[in-house]
This record gives sequence, structure tokens and C-alpha cells, in this order.
Amino acid sequence: MIGIDWPFEAAKLVGQLAGAGLIGWIGVQWAFARYKAEKTWERKFNAYANAVEAFTEMQRILGVWEDLELKIRVLRADEKEELLQSYRAAERSIDGARGIALLILPQEVSALLKSTQQELNRAGAEQSWMDSIGRRYDVIEQARMKLVEIARENLSLRKIDFQ
Repeated sequence: MIGIDWPFEAAKLVGQLAGAGLIGWIGVQWAFARYKAEKTWERKFNAYANAVEAFTEMQRILGVWEDLELKIRVLRADEKEELLQSYRAAERSIDGARGIALLILPQEVSALLKSTQQELNRAGAEQSWMDSIGRRYDVIEQARMKLVEIARENLSLRKIDFQ
């Protein structure tokens, strides 16, 4: 029987262990990079979704106010306060989205949110309440559609993904 070449066998074993370790390390690095990318994507998606949700809530409240004005209906004080608080909460959500946008979203989004807030403030100075509501609604709709367009591009979403 031929003797075992211990140095050669040990070298083979060390080589196999090193190869397995290297492959394991590469796999972990790849998985970690993918995890980070997915978490970043989710954070971006949530930031966009929160801003769109806030714009939609603002439009809903503006629609209620417009309907009330057209129907010449007066709300109870608590109903009026509830709508006003909801509108202000949505405005604060836009402020929060702007802060998040500075960190993880393209600069274009932060600029869009800032200009939208400025336009909404100017729209409050319209001559009539109905003009103010209409102007605000239009400003929000333009910003919302632009934000959705930017989000789809930034997140690599296609319209077909949602149909």
C-alpha cells in the first residue's frame, strides 16, 4: 500500500476550506448588498407614498369644503375643526416628506414639495374662498401627478406593473 502524502492532502483540504469560505463570504456580501438596496427602495417608496397620500387627503378635504360652499351648508364647529385638523395634518405630512426627500430622494422631489407649499400659501390669498379652493386643488393635482411621475422613474416602476 502506498503511503498517504499528508502535506498534499492537508494543502487540498486547506484549499477546499478557503474556497468554501470565499464563496460563503461572496454570497453574504451579495445578500447584504441586495438587502440594503431593497430597504432603500422600500424607504423611498414609503416616502413617495406618504407624500401622495397627504396630497390626496388635502384634495379630499378641499372637495368637501367646495361641496359645502356650493350647497350652502354650514358645518358644526366640531366638524369644521376636524376637517381643518385633517388638512393641517396632511400639510405636516408634506413637511415631513420634504425632510425625508432631502435624505433619500432626488433633489427634484424636495424642490417640488417646497414649491408646492409656496404655491399653496399663495393660493390662500385668492380673492374668494372658492377661488382659493380651486387654485389649491389644481396646485396639489399638478404636484401629485409630477411626484408620481418622478417616483415611477426613480423606483423603476412601469405602469404595466400596476394594471
